[in-house]
Amino acid sequence: MEGAITGSRIALNWIVFNTWSTGAARRAYELHRRMPEDLEFTAFVTRGFSREWRLECPGIRFVEVSGSRSFLGRLREGSASYWSGLLKDQECGLWVTDTLPVPSGLSGTRTCITVHDLRFLASRNYLSLQRYLLMKHSMGRSLERADAVVAVSQWTAQVLLDRYPVTAGKLSVVENSVDPEPFRISRPGGSPVSRPYIFSVGHLETRKNFERLVEAFGIVSRMWDGNLVLVGGDQGSLRTILENALRVGVSDRLMIRHDLDFETLVRFYRNAELVVCPSKYEGFGITLLEGMASGRAVAASDIPPHREVAGEAALYFHPDDTPGMADAMLNLARDRYLRESLVQRGDIRLERFSWERSAQKLASLYRELLGR
Repeated sequence: MEGAITGSRIALNWIVFNTWSTGAARRAYELHRRMPEDLEFTAFVTRGFSREWRLECPGIRFVEVSGSRSFLGRLREGSASYWSGLLKDQECGLWVTDTLPVPSGLSGTRTCITVHDLRFLASRNYLSLQRYLLMKHSMGRSLERADAVVAVSQWTAQVLLDRYPVTAGKLSVVENSVDPEPFRISRPGGSPVSRPYIFSVGHLETRKNFERLVEAFGIVSRMWDGNLVLVGGDQGSLRTILENALRVGVSDRLMIRHDLDFETLVRFYRNAELVVCPSKYEGFGITLLEGMASGRAVAASDIPPHREVAGEAALYFHPDDTPGMADAMLNLARDRYLRESLVQRGDIRLERFSWERSAQKLASLYRELLGR
């Protein structure tokens, strides 16, 4: 931090958020609508920011700073000159962001960044070239500039410490969570699919591993009479997913939906035979929590953040093992007692996660940064 704190409000850099469909956006919304009244917030947003969220967060002052967000605009957001006037006008002493870069030279304002994942360290193929270069160029500098760094899981925090020792002493873990109640409310309409189905949620991108999931479902389809339903917008993998479905003969049993409202998404969760989370890489694993909150058995790839989230409440498989993935799905689809056992374990596991507790932890960090 450069200079003494000159304001009491907390600035939220929500310019990147214009839809709830990203995990980062949903997390920011869930945490900050639960903040105590002694903390005052100004959220900087684009014109397309959710009107529903504005109404549900009456304690936050919303300031529109642009009509949309471009790549060049994102670079401008990394400069102190872009933010200085905005922060001064709003009397903000703390600037909070979920995205890179963290600007240097914000005199009188402390900075806090949340790191959701470090996928660019795992594989160049997990994000676009533009974003990869931005992450590679800006991550280290941003972590060094930030007064506080928040990780969404213990595993992400450990990777940060291993790869960026500068985070030592200013790193906190504020876990993601899920509100179980909306997932357990009975809704009219019954199942959205006429046949039993296996359900999976996530952007259609390489790291989510849906290409292999479709191949594994090709094996499952020979021994189980149901469908595979994917929910997520295309981020480069849709064509390969459809080609794989055609090759293994399940095109007529694959349903892909996107841009679902929350109530429809919950309806898909609640009526599924099981939920499968096949990712090669995650920073946390929110879909496991959503599956458990919906009272569904979960099959998941055996990666550290999934283990951290679900513990013994999921049936695991190696993300690169197509037959193993198929076996996990078949075992759950065929064995009602195994499903019920995992659902019971899931109910117990959910007690470890709470948006209220996470919000309290984050509020305490904000107070500390503001010197209260």
